[in-house]
Amino acid sequence: SQGTPPQCRLRVLAAQSSTSCSRVEPMSARERVERLKDEIAGLKAENDQLTDLISQWKSTVDILEADARRQATQLAARAGISTTPTSNYLWQKYFDPAGHPYYYNATTGESSWDKPADYGIKPKGPKGANLFVVRKSRRGELDNFYDPELRRAFEPFGNLLRAEMSVDGETGNSKGFGFVSYDKAESAQRALEALDGKEVGGKMMRVEKTSDEIPRGPKTGWGG
Repeated sequence: SQGTPPQCRLRVLAAQSSTSCSRVEPMSARERVERLKDEIAGLKAENDQLTDLISQWKSTVDILEADARRQATQLAARAGISTTPTSNYLWQKYFDPAGHPYYYNATTGESSWDKPADYGIKPKGPKGANLFVVRKSRRGELDNFYDPELRRAFEPFGNLLRAEMSVDGETGNSKGFGFVSYDKAESAQRALEALDGKEVGGKMMRVEKTSDEIPRGPKTGWGG
């Protein structure tokens, strides 16, 4: 105001200037690091929650698939239908409408009412043409890798006589190992060289000649 002495007006203006134009002190390097740590911790917690949800979802899917396979196996058994691929057995057992069993050889086309002497025998290739396959899995972990996947992995290397993953008879779940047979030893060797130690279907796979074709020695673990 006009009645205010000049020296007082200067003091008022100085006070207003110091209030409106005060500077914000920048954060120190330590404070910036701590803030970044907090932000990273928050992101990690969110990622852990998402990972846990995905794991739960996968476990649920595996359980549902295993249950579906078990129900399909039970229904097929009641209907007299074999769920084992024909190519993995010389003979298949079926039932006629009256419930009488009969046997069919898919290789020769032969059928028989009497149980053949070689019933339950699986095709085997010549020496050097038979492989043992193991998939690397954690104990109790389900592996959705069955005969069709095994056949697709090995059929590029030659004529397959057998491609079979071992499964649990009650649950239908894969046990994580199987057998492959070719009609020629050269085909088996090509498959072994191409797939041993490689990732197939999301898991590492070990391939070796079957135990009756290699010298006996101390058993080794995975990768041994």
